[in-house]
Amino acid sequence: MNSGLINGSQQGVKSGMALSNILNGKRSGGNSHMPRRKMQDPVVISTAINDCPFYYWNADNVTLSGGSVVDVPNLLNTYNPLTQSVKSYFTTTGTINKNTGDVFNGRSSLVFNTSSTVFGRQNDSSPSMTNTSEMTLMMVCELNSTGRSVLFWKKDGSNDPVFLDTVGDLSVEYDGTNIDVFFVGNPTTEKCQYRAVDATMKNNWVLITVKARLYNPQGLGSCIDIFINGKRCKSVVSDTITSFGSTPSGLTWANRYILFGNTTIVGNSGNRLAMGFITEQWMNESEQIRLENYFRWYYGNKF
Repeated sequence: MNSGLINGSQQGVKSGMALSNILNGKRSGGNSHMPRRKMQDPVVISTAINDCPFYYWNADNVTLSGGSVVDVPNLLNTYNPLTQSVKSYFTTTGTINKNTGDVFNGRSSLVFNTSSTVFGRQNDSSPSMTNTSEMTLMMVCELNSTGRSVLFWKKDGSNDPVFLDTVGDLSVEYDGTNIDVFFVGNPTTEKCQYRAVDATMKNNWVLITVKARLYNPQGLGSCIDIFINGKRCKSVVSDTITSFGSTPSGLTWANRYILFGNTTIVGNSGNRLAMGFITEQWMNESEQIRLENYFRWYYGNKF
């Protein structure tokens, strides 16, 4: 056990180094106050020149006007030159409020109390995830809604996450008990449903990781994986992906809408989001664990 704790601590320090301006190892990994531009070095991502993180935001670094959030800046100073002409930025729709210090470790959150509040990229083909074929999403959120609500979605068509109909469309939803991931994989145009069941999720802060890609190295269809607080807990509700696609060659999605929040069609949310991270690759286990450990540290090692 001692060896495991020591190795875990060292891994956390490595993550702190990789996600900071390089100062020194212990200081960067154990700093209790995160500067605004700490997450700058993409070395945590393998082959960073081609697979740079797409977007990282947290509620501690948003712009307010009259108490409402008007800007959710990208805390990364990197972007993928193969798929983005400029660094992406998110815009807000509806009223989003900031709760200061209501998350573990004195961190803040964004409150989605109305059904029309969203932020992200809308109908934008330039700083988007178009022409990529895989992604990893991480979120820290508190799940309070009693009915179905949307936490995140990306798609090529309109900004309505209910109608996913293009290959690569994806939504992450909470039904009041479980996390559901809907995904239009290759080559079907029907959305598949995958579920994460965890009795500790409701009314608690959780770290959600979702990985998606349009091919399966093992040969069958596309891939989805779901983790709650680092624990893999995916089950299949419906899956219409039956054809073979073992390589990424020629498989890409077009996503002009990339949004966090809710919609008027799905209903009232009540959920709170503390941070979101997106990268244009299917993270391997080592990369995933390092980032999850970093976010655990940032929020006081509570999940």
